Amino acid sequence: NSHLPILTFFGLMLSCNSYVLSSMKSSRSIMGHNFGRHVTCQLSVPQKKFAKLSTGVNLEYFHLESKPVSPSSGSTDRPSIVFVHGSFHSGWCWTENWMPYCSEQGFETYAVSLRGTAGTQMTEETSKRGSVLMSEHVEDLRSFIQEVVSSAAPIVAGHSF
Repeated sequence: NSHLPILTFFGLMLSCNSYVLSSMKSSRSIMGHNFGRHVTCQLSVPQKKFAKLSTGVNLEYFHLESKPVSPSSGSTDRPSIVFVHGSFHSGWCWTENWMPYCSEQGFETYAVSLRGTAGTQMTEETSKRGSVLMSEHVEDLRSFIQEVVSSAAPIVAGHSF
């Protein structure tokens, strides 16, 4: 469909209504392409927070509320999106473009920093072992969704782990 531009991020391709991300370092903006007209809107900045999970982890995450969407643009009851970073990253990698863009589209967004990464320390047990098991990442993510995320069935988006 020629009306739907493709957005790429670390090899992930998404088709998104009629907007294209503009990743300019000088400003946080989205440039919309809508039948030859260009629209620029200022983006909100995600807030860094921590959640003490039942798994024993004090998980770093970033959060951005959804922006109101007009009823004429489709459903206003949208699920939350939980972004999961890939190797050698943490939740910050989603904060510059993807979280603000999705917030502007009416989605509440979260980006987690998995256990043992820059934002979230290992537990005492994982520190003794010297590594984090994939099953521990899964349990942390499950706990985060159940204990923190406001949407009952969020969209989970990740890349290159």
